[in-house]
Amino acid sequence: MTVTGYLALYTTLLGWQQYNNLWGIACGTGLIYLPFISIVLSTTIAPFTSMGAKDAAQIAVRRMVIQIFSAFFIILFAAQPVMDLDPKVLHYDPLCQDKSVTPGHTGTTYDNAFPVPTGVKVPLLWYLVMAFSNGVTHAASVSLPCAPINYRELHTQLNTAKIQDPQLKQQVNDFYVDCYVPAYSAYLSGQLSPTQQAQIKDSLAKNGQDDIGWLGSQTLLNVGGLYDAHRARHPTEGFNFDSTRDAEEGQVNNHSQWGGPDCKNWWSDPTNGLSTKLKQAMPPSFWDSLTHLGGDQQQLQNTAIKTLLNNDSANNQSLTDRARGYESLNDNVHGDILSRFFGSTLGIYQEGLSFYPKIHILMNALPVIQGSLLFGVYAFLGLAIPFSRYRISFCVTGAVVLFSLIFCTYIWSLTQWFDTYLIQALYPKSDSLLGMGGILGSSDGDPNEMLVDIIIGALYVVLPLLWMAVMGWAGYQAGMSVTGLFGGMLAGGQQAGEKAGATMKNIATIAMS
Repeated sequence: MTVTGYLALYTTLLGWQQYNNLWGIACGTGLIYLPFISIVLSTTIAPFTSMGAKDAAQIAVRRMVIQIFSAFFIILFAAQPVMDLDPKVLHYDPLCQDKSVTPGHTGTTYDNAFPVPTGVKVPLLWYLVMAFSNGVTHAASVSLPCAPINYRELHTQLNTAKIQDPQLKQQVNDFYVDCYVPAYSAYLSGQLSPTQQAQIKDSLAKNGQDDIGWLGSQTLLNVGGLYDAHRARHPTEGFNFDSTRDAEEGQVNNHSQWGGPDCKNWWSDPTNGLSTKLKQAMPPSFWDSLTHLGGDQQQLQNTAIKTLLNNDSANNQSLTDRARGYESLNDNVHGDILSRFFGSTLGIYQEGLSFYPKIHILMNALPVIQGSLLFGVYAFLGLAIPFSRYRISFCVTGAVVLFSLIFCTYIWSLTQWFDTYLIQALYPKSDSLLGMGGILGSSDGDPNEMLVDIIIGALYVVLPLLWMAVMGWAGYQAGMSVTGLFGGMLAGGQQAGEKAGATMKNIATIAMS
């Protein structure tokens, strides 16, 4: 039997284990017999209080026979655990991955945190409901085409990446002090030759005006007299001592086996260069996915490394801003600032600051919430069935609840699939995907990225609401109460528009005063 996630492998077993315990308590205490007393009383009192004794007796007997027969049917098929739920039978098949995992062998931290119970039994009805619900959900999910690139995963990997190696961190700081600061100071000095200035102008036209603002600047690397004119002040691991280049270091007895490379070689060396080491700080799967984007691979790699460096800055300012100081305040010209505040963009910025964190947490929490809710439903059925007086309608409602909860996995898979194509539509070129403001890059307040976040985040909660509403249209009210879990997340887009309108109104009022 397939399930919908890693956690569901454990919550399914543990939930039904608790069902067995609660059902055993109900049997041991005689709770399972109380509904029969209620059936006898209700089927007897109502007819005798509303009609003659003869007719009432006949109707009471018929009702009693029907309800007692139904109760025995429910006990036999929906209450008494009879089907073995072997952990080896349960499996989860991650979408777009050629693997199948079972409890205890998922490769996640759940393996160490949760026990794998054995000897668990499930009533026949609920076993069939689980098999049907999980089967339909899995079949619907695998029918969605697999995108070659998971843009959202790339986005998360890149924007949460940090330099973990303390030696690499120190080397980045050394490169900043020994190479970037003096080279950038030379660029700002105005004392470069006309040839160098012309080369800088051509390089910035090719690589973008912001190319000069980071450690791996192509301009600083390729224009003579900048990176190639400076070198590491201390021996750098990976670069062998050179008696000619490191003459000063060579005067020291027992000097280090390492030397001080020039900044261009220090950054670009294919084996020990800082660029190569920073690239190795990212997971290999990230670079594998990056190759599928096409476009200028060197530019994409540079943008990814730039984002990694910004993520790992010692404070909120990047290494670039610390060097450039107040000059960085001039990056957005006055007209560009006004354009960013035009229309609903400002409202999207304001709302995005508070809306996206909530949505990001919800997107990661929803599968865990689903698994936890299923655990609770499975466990509580052990006492809920006797208290329902073994009504068939209760079993129908319970089956709808289980199917609705399990089917939400397909809804989230559908949203993720839509997310991928929406990103491709908004960023048709690979360089824009990783560029400044791109969905995979270091966002500089790009409204497209914020719109994608708000739209997809809303769909994660709107589509389950719609699903519950559709079940209501079909005549089933089961599960409608869970919509309260999602309702508070729907106001993001509306609040963004409201804030935009209010802010633009204030701006217009100030401008006219």
